[in-house]
Amino acid sequence: AATNEANVLNQAAATEGVLAKTAQDVNLACINAMSTLGAQQQKIKQCEEMIGEEIALLGYERSS
Repeated sequence: AATNEANVLNQAAATEGVLAKTAQDVNLACINAMSTLGAQQQKIKQCEEMIGEEIALLGYERSS
């Protein structure tokens, strides 16, 4: 009975370790996705500013 209990506890600990690693991987993926999104948003803003400057140079007014 003690050996069986030890095996169950070992399996539970191993499963907990796998779950912790999976959670860590998911968190890292989320951080990477958010970082990529932030960089994309920054690039979009820069492009909007450049387009605004080009429009101004051409003598047009922005409607927004």
